[in-house]
Amino acid sequence: MFNVVTIPKFTRTVKVQVPDGDSHVEQSFKANFQVLSDDKSEGLNWSDIDGIKAFLREAMISADELVDEKNEPVAFSDEIREGLLSLPYVRVALLKTYTLAQVQESVGN
Repeated sequence: MFNVVTIPKFTRTVKVQVPDGDSHVEQSFKANFQVLSDDKSEGLNWSDIDGIKAFLREAMISADELVDEKNEPVAFSDEIREGLLSLPYVRVALLKTYTLAQVQESVGN
């Protein structure tokens, strides 16, 4: 049976490759997403930073397991969301995580 849900929601670990010297360090956080209909992404220019940010603002409901430079927990807020979306490597990680969550079952994992 297929359960029809108006707006499916899901949580995934977002693995972020943070630039560090001549390499990267993997850091992660949990993001809570909602599935957006095709019309939200249809015609979206993936090189349009403002368009990508707008898409992710709507798709990412919240985030958990965020810390500051002293490793103190940071509560999610609109300001934190904007800070995350201002970092290209976080946007890439969010888009990858969101997209893979949509197709994960169809590729057998």
